[in-house]
Amino acid sequence: MRLLLVAVSFAALSLGSYWALTRGPFGPGGSGVEGIATGVASGMDAVSGAVAGPIARQAEEPEFDGGMAVFTRLTRQAYAVTGTTADDVLASLLEKGPRDGGDVFFGITDTELDVHYDPADISGGCVIRDTRVYLDVTITLPEWAPPAGADSETVAEWGRFIRALQSHEDQHRQIAVDGAERAYRAVADLYRPSCQAAVEEARRRLERIGVEIKSAHRRFDAATDHGKTDGAAWPPRD
Repeated sequence: MRLLLVAVSFAALSLGSYWALTRGPFGPGGSGVEGIATGVASGMDAVSGAVAGPIARQAEEPEFDGGMAVFTRLTRQAYAVTGTTADDVLASLLEKGPRDGGDVFFGITDTELDVHYDPADISGGCVIRDTRVYLDVTITLPEWAPPAGADSETVAEWGRFIRALQSHEDQHRQIAVDGAERAYRAVADLYRPSCQAAVEEARRRLERIGVEIKSAHRRFDAATDHGKTDGAAWPPRD
């Protein structure tokens, strides 16, 4: 089996968004692995020299799409923020929020999509078999336990803010899930006259889907200003 590793990376699309495609080992008669990774940041506020706070992780069991060999694992991460006033909470968000490229964000969704398949020789050609798609999604959000003396209106506004931010990140997760299902359909049972041609076509299709997934994330963030127009902005707007 011939091993080939090619990495293709793209410059930042906008503050806090990036996309990369990595192609793993493959070859006629062997197995193929294609990978797509994305990161999408929300509620953007940049600050220099900030130090990320501790992160608590909670992973859910992988979900299996019974109609397709698509496995999704979701991990939710929380970083603790502190403060009594809205301005105090903002300072804590900027100090402890997830970082990307030296900037700090309120929430972020990272995804990694791996596509595994076997090109198999058949009479007259080659077919892609045993296609499996594995999607890892990690959502990082802030968590605030209002201390005694916190203003009741600030507490209520935080509840609205965190629900909006969660909803925004969940939509990014859904974009990734839709992309994983499209990747499966693009590769499963693909037929070409030779295994080299089948693998090359699989790679072309997955690279195109990776670009389309990136574009879907960009359009969604552009339409919502990274969730701000849907309420994922802090401090609350008047």
